[in-house]
Amino acid sequence: MPDKKWTDNLSSLPRCQARGDCRTPSRYDFRTFSGPWAYACEVHWSQLRASAQLGTGYGHYILLPGEEVPVHLR
Repeated sequence: MPDKKWTDNLSSLPRCQARGDCRTPSRYDFRTFSGPWAYACEVHWSQLRASAQLGTGYGHYILLPGEEVPVHLR
């Protein structure tokens, strides 16, 4: 089975969980450097990610139904 780098099973983007005051929609569901998984925006993903790699065990880019995979993830 190919390593899936994105997920499209959500109907809306969750709010970033990295900071209580961040209201940016999340585009990433990923493992943080401290261990737990979280939804986060682009800025907080780049700061808190355990790995820059996406895929099983690392994290996923969130696609909404009907969206295409971004060029940087293909």
